[in-house]
Amino acid sequence: MEEKKERPQTKNLKPCRTKKEARERGRAGGIKSGEARKKAKSFKEALLVLMDLDDKGKNGYEHSAVALYKQVKKGNVKAIVALRDSIGEKPVDKSESSLNVSLTSKDIALVERVEKRLNGNN
Repeated sequence: MEEKKERPQTKNLKPCRTKKEARERGRAGGIKSGEARKKAKSFKEALLVLMDLDDKGKNGYEHSAVALYKQVKKGNVKAIVALRDSIGEKPVDKSESSLNVSLTSKDIALVERVEKRLNGNN
């Protein structure tokens, strides 16, 4: 069996000695996590406000579009992909299935009835 390698982010962690200590650490971690979520939310809201501000006749979305287009003209492949995806031309991932399913006569009859109904031949 392979030995587990110690990850750098867990190097200074100390194990909990009691259930109470584990509970206290979990609570403290939950509080910190909530603070981080709140901070991220307020950052997002600030960005959305900035995007709606009017600057030189353009809002942040228009400035972003211009900047993106400039990168596309320079040949930045990531910008090209972002632009393509933004205008709704993202290619659809196709996946094939190789299921071996045998249909019963009832299944086939049901499919035929559905096809007739879809084609308007009630």
